[in-house]
Amino acid sequence: MAVDMNMNVLIVDDYKTMLRILRNLLKQLNFNNIEIKEDKLTELKFFNNTLSNFENNKLKNIVLQ
Repeated sequence: MAVDMNMNVLIVDDYKTMLRILRNLLKQLNFNNIEIKEDKLTELKFFNNTLSNFENNKLKNIVLQ
């Protein structure tokens, strides 16, 4: 199964050590777009904005087709 290494990856965890481990592992696997969030409020805002952008783009694509 092919995996898009340019897909966006969001890592959310309270522990900096776990964030570092996961980021390094994903980099070794050649993932390019890794976003890291520690603060829960920041995480929620980021996720909501990303989801909103995705939905808006999805709707635009449907309208354009």
